[in-house]
Amino acid sequence: MSDVRSLLCLSSIPRLGPLKIRSLVTHFKSPENVLRASARELIRVKGIDASLATAIAHDADGRFADDQLRMMEKAGANIITLWDNNYPDLLKKIYDPPPLLFVFGRFEPRDAFSLAIVGTRTPSPYGQKSAESFAAALSGLGLTIVSGLARPDYLMEIDVEAVIPEEPARAPA
Repeated sequence: MSDVRSLLCLSSIPRLGPLKIRSLVTHFKSPENVLRASARELIRVKGIDASLATAIAHDADGRFADDQLRMMEKAGANIITLWDNNYPDLLKKIYDPPPLLFVFGRFEPRDAFSLAIVGTRTPSPYGQKSAESFAAALSGLGLTIVSGLARPDYLMEIDVEAVIPEEPARAPA
């Protein structure tokens, strides 16, 4: 049921977060149907006001979605949606699970317990180095390091440093 491009289009709309995206997809049965709905139909969903309904009906950005898909392909990454069978079970159980996960590599059984390093869009040099050091040390101990990347349109510096450290992972001495 996952249409990644349609979910990326929905994620391009300001004020439309994970909870509202899930509500819309539940109501309309698919992301594609959400994008086909009129503002009048959209406003019937709890939490969707007139201005947001208008934005969904008219402002979903297909270029944004296509750019994200190209970037993911170029990086060798995949997108997993909340409705995919391989979406992490524990993550589904949190209050507000993200509808999209950007994944480098693939999930392994050992990844069921992993650690997220969350960053900022404007890290200091110290923050960048700290995230890189933590990620290298912890991944060297065998932990899977994950990053939320907050919004798909921002490959945040600290998150990227956490997921892709400059130096090879090694356990601390």
